[in-house]
Amino acid sequence: MISLTSRTNGDQIRIRVSGHAGAGPHGYDLVCAAVSALTQSLELNAERAETFDKAGLSEIDMPFCINNLVLYKSYLRSMQVLADQYPGNVSIGDIAEDWE
Repeated sequence: MISLTSRTNGDQIRIRVSGHAGAGPHGYDLVCAAVSALTQSLELNAERAETFDKAGLSEIDMPFCINNLVLYKSYLRSMQVLADQYPGNVSIGDIAEDWE
């Protein structure tokens, strides 16, 4: 199961994606490929993002700005669609948003 959690405030956006989808054999798991493509796209397009990646884990920290906020919201929406389509493989966990 792939799990997504995030924390946001007026200064920082932090995302953590962990686990494996288990929807197909290694190298042929389309759910894992979709999550990886979405996550890598966010990492590449976010402004001043700090990333940590290893097998089964991606963490993204990025400063709060309008571009990153748009990318973040789009990413969350896309991940929610995957979670809805593949509830046994993708889970959206704690999404904490504090805009003070």
